[in-house]
Amino acid sequence: QDVELVRSLVAGLHAAPAPLPRGGTLTARRFLQLGLLLGSASGFEALHDLLELARPPSADGLPDATSSLPDLFLLEVEAAQQHFETNPIYWLLHEAIYCD
Repeated sequence: QDVELVRSLVAGLHAAPAPLPRGGTLTARRFLQLGLLLGSASGFEALHDLLELARPPSADGLPDATSSLPDLFLLEVEAAQQHFETNPIYWLLHEAIYCD
């Protein structure tokens, strides 16, 4: 069920990026960077909980093109990515471990 939500969110953000509450823009590419959460021990649960905040209370639970993302979801996205914004060298070294 999270897979369909992620596909829907990426398609929506690709068409119309969302402004973040504290500045910046949530693009599809930036949203996909949340996959870095999967590298931690509790990453699956953290990512699932984050995605639940984006799920609208509609019948299918998928956002449509006319709905905006909830502020709480956008704030949590910012919080989840904050350590990469404040520690760019960590981000650079973290990604470098996957290079051959």
